Amino acid sequence: MKLSYFSVTMIAAAFASSCTQEPPSSETFASQDGAAQPGETTPAPITTAEPVGDTTGTLSAAGRMITTEGPPDGAATYSDACLITENSIAGVPSPSTLGAFAASFPAGSQLAFEPFYMVDLGSLCLIEDGAEKVCTWFFVYDTETWDPDVEATGLFTSSPACMTADGIGPGTPVADAGKLYGEPDFQFNYDNEGREYLGFSKAPEGMSFRASSATAEGKASAPSDDQDQHIHWPNGLFGGDYSVSRNEEGGAFATNTPLPDAVIATVILP
Repeated sequence: MKLSYFSVTMIAAAFASSCTQEPPSSETFASQDGAAQPGETTPAPITTAEPVGDTTGTLSAAGRMITTEGPPDGAATYSDACLITENSIAGVPSPSTLGAFAASFPAGSQLAFEPFYMVDLGSLCLIEDGAEKVCTWFFVYDTETWDPDVEATGLFTSSPACMTADGIGPGTPVADAGKLYGEPDFQFNYDNEGREYLGFSKAPEGMSFRASSATAEGKASAPSDDQDQHIHWPNGLFGGDYSVSRNEEGGAFATNTPLPDAVIATVILP
């Protein structure tokens, strides 16, 4: 599967540096789907921004913890088993809005709203035991405060508790995933901040990945010992061996060779 570096399914490797601030007073918002129409009564809101504190230790000063009030019909789709399918993670389907994402979880669930996840993208993640479980993201632009009507874009998870029916998920060695999903294809583009993304030739439709490797730590562009050229390495987390890379065009590079200890770090759905 060939990845597009201008795809909206691209996400950050980590949160921005954490900051602390006094959270705002409690505010309640109705979702887009639950907005009142002329002559109708506004239904109960599905989420409340509350001063519950940063339980992740990673939120920026603009971040918020969101406590869900549950879906209007009481039928949350979230499943703690965290199965990854072609169109859902943990029973949560790809949402249309942040409010729709929040409505997938039972009342009392905590979500982390982070408007500065990466450059022009923010994230909204279910938090369990202080860690992200399943997330959606959104284009920031002028969206720096919680608003359930903001359009959401896809799903992702970096939780080792989540996996496909084949047992593939964050923490799976790339070599093992390749036995089921075919040849890996690592790519990055300096025009896209040099972030690496990973696909497999036979991966489930629409599913893409990010990888990580302890071997990758500290690598940078440097002259090759045996070639009159430079070896180009991605920025941030990556799992491909670019000493045997190919130059796609311009600042884009790719390789089908994983570093020996490369593992899947994140699973992404459109």
